Amino acid sequence: MILNKFGIIIQARTGSKRLPNKVFYKIGNKTLLAHIASALKKEKLGKKIIIATTTLKKDIKIIDWCKANKIKFFSGSHLNVLDRYYKCALKYKFKNIVRFTADNPFVDTKSIISLLKHHEKNKLDYTSSLPILPKGVGTEVFTISALRQSYLRGKKKIHKEHVNEYILRNIKKFKTGIYKIKLSYNYSFSYSIDTEKDFNRISRNYEKYKYNFKKYKN
Repeated sequence: MILNKFGIIIQARTGSKRLPNKVFYKIGNKTLLAHIASALKKEKLGKKIIIATTTLKKDIKIIDWCKANKIKFFSGSHLNVLDRYYKCALKYKFKNIVRFTADNPFVDTKSIISLLKHHEKNKLDYTSSLPILPKGVGTEVFTISALRQSYLRGKKKIHKEHVNEYILRNIKKFKTGIYKIKLSYNYSFSYSIDTEKDFNRISRNYEKYKYNFKKYKN
């Protein structure tokens, strides 16, 4: 089964400068973290999930949440996200890694399996639907080899702050692919939560339209 060849790592921390503790903000009756986890579990992806958080004391609450919800976790560098991500993938022996971030609570599970099949069929190092889907909806997949190259060669600050940055800035060194898929979303709407304004906007739409994403309004 194709899912056995992939692992899911969700980046999560409480120390967002623009919106601290946002991973525990609730949309409807679920926190941002719970929205992601429950969507993945519904598609029987729960056993593949790892929450990659930091070693900071304030992120112990994320670890406690993981334990309470029977989700595996990894604690690593709070400044070097690439280091945290790579070492998490090594610990769990992932060959291919599906990347999510906790500020994008609306996971499109319907597109994940087909994305993974596209990634494997074409033997790609990096596959992404980020440029195709609205902000906060797309997904990306790395091979452990591509992630290792990023870890070893990504020496700039921006490489360490963003897991995908080295690959995107050195695209010719990797075999990459864009997964082109059309889904029922409002393509002018951002589904990512970076600020309190984003949270209020998305919460308002969620209460009014629930999961009818196509109707979401700015």
